[in-house]
Amino acid sequence: MARKVILSDDDSSGPDSDAPVLPHSKSKPLPKLNLEQAAAAANGKTARKCQSTTKVQENEHREEEGQLATAHKKHEETKALLRERDRDRTPPESEDEPDDPIQMSAFSDSIRKPPFSSHLSHPSGVIVTTGVKPLPKRLLRKSGEEIIPTPGTMSRRIALRPIDPNATEDQDFSPMPGVEEEPPQSSSPRTSHHLSSLSRTSPLPSSSPHPSQHQKRIHRSAPPRRRSPSPNPRPRKRSKTAAAATDPPAKVAECTDGKAPTGSRTYLKNFTESGRKLIQRAMHEYEIRICTVDAYPSTELQELWVQEIWDGANADAQEPTALTERISRMIKLYASHARSSLKDGIWPLVGPTYGFNAGETKQDRKTNVKLQNNLLEDSAFHYQDPDELNMYAGHPIIKAILRRIFFKKGGCGVKYSKYFSPILLVTLALIFTLLSR
Repeated sequence: MARKVILSDDDSSGPDSDAPVLPHSKSKPLPKLNLEQAAAAANGKTARKCQSTTKVQENEHREEEGQLATAHKKHEETKALLRERDRDRTPPESEDEPDDPIQMSAFSDSIRKPPFSSHLSHPSGVIVTTGVKPLPKRLLRKSGEEIIPTPGTMSRRIALRPIDPNATEDQDFSPMPGVEEEPPQSSSPRTSHHLSSLSRTSPLPSSSPHPSQHQKRIHRSAPPRRRSPSPNPRPRKRSKTAAAATDPPAKVAECTDGKAPTGSRTYLKNFTESGRKLIQRAMHEYEIRICTVDAYPSTELQELWVQEIWDGANADAQEPTALTERISRMIKLYASHARSSLKDGIWPLVGPTYGFNAGETKQDRKTNVKLQNNLLEDSAFHYQDPDELNMYAGHPIIKAILRRIFFKKGGCGVKYSKYFSPILLVTLALIFTLLSR
């Protein structure tokens, strides 16, 4: 059934109508754009943003102030702790010191006046002797501490020692017979010792023309010096000149022909059997020191070694032999022989031990070069396992070298085994250096 749409006169469309009216819809006009309201809304949003930014800044400012206050509080607490610690470290004697300063007039008066007794004549004819001046206030810092002897604290009565006017020698200044001693009274042994030293060294004359009874009392003479109770005193050491004068002179090593060799080099065959054995022993020990202590010693060290080794060899000999310049040069030249013999003993063991090929072909050379580079890389030949680098200085070639050169039959390593127990780093360094070449 069709619906009829009735249009009224007011709702009729025309040129003056603002908007068309659709069927089934209410007649509401479209809102118009208001620029003032839009500007006000935009200003409100901007104001709200500014307010939020201001609040954030205020919050940050409050946080900074709180941090500063916390740091200031910690600083004050630290200062209080430091003051408390310094107060605890104050020495105890400073706490006992009075607030008022010490009067120093007593010390100045005692220094100005003579420290010894003075007799004053009274109008009545009585001789008055001044006494000991009282101690100044707060002289002692602690109770129980002994008094330091000063002119104000020492006794003013010191007995003078009468001297014989007819004395001409030192022994005539002994005390006169019949005069006894009265030791000075003192509060401490240090004061009495000081007084006795004053009475012995610097006695001052009294102001009275006649000596009093106290002045007649003098010290006894010092007791005689006692000898040491030891029945057998220690004998004095002999000087080098006295020892050289008493010891028998050392003989000179004899040569086979009775004459010294004329050439620049001297050999063992040029000496007799006794001198040859002594020199050979010194050369062997010098060789051991080269291989175990220092392979290239300085000139001063060489001279020292030669003298020590020769003295040790002479100590075991029946008759001492003098160390001449020719014998000393022979021993020192044996150092090059020691190094060359060590090198000659190492080379035959390198090939079989590390697996080098003895052939001369091109392939053998390439294999040997590759093996050599692998052993030299990271010093792999220093280890027992060159591939894994385990057990430093544990390779069997080290034992083989020591056994071949020093500990074979008749070797000198057995006689001088103290240089190989334990094996020193100098020996290992010398062996590794020769292996790398």
